[in-house]
Amino acid sequence: MDNIEIGVYIFDFDGVVCHSAVETGYVAWQCARRLWPEDFPMEEIPDAVTRSFLDLRPYLEYGAEAIVMLKLLMNGWSPERFAVDFASHSEKCLAAVGKSKAELVAIFGGARDALIRENTEFWLGLNHCYHESVLAIQSLLKQKKRKWVAFGESDAH
Repeated sequence: MDNIEIGVYIFDFDGVVCHSAVETGYVAWQCARRLWPEDFPMEEIPDAVTRSFLDLRPYLEYGAEAIVMLKLLMNGWSPERFAVDFASHSEKCLAAVGKSKAELVAIFGGARDALIRENTEFWLGLNHCYHESVLAIQSLLKQKKRKWVAFGESDAH
């Protein structure tokens, strides 16, 4: 029996391989358009909203919550208000549309999965990969041994 060295590498996608905040905002915008079409008439997320979202993203507990964050942004919330009471209003927004956290996660995950399936190149372009991470992964893939490379993402989108 041959001795084959196997390497197993698992990377967290956002924050390690790439900065996916733009992609999260884009997917959340598409979801919000379905939930609140009157508040989200534009097909594409405006640049100003993306910039605000990027500044506020650290307040997110989970990716699907970006849908609620965008709703509040469109309703005129200030960055200071997010710092004070985003968590309680996130729950109120969900209740207002009759959705649970699990349903919001399913909506967000379904929209992300559809985007990946239907337009992989566009989706990849929304995720800004860190050059050093790409180089590290390329180096691992060139090694002369069997390997498994996985990119971890929780099911809690």
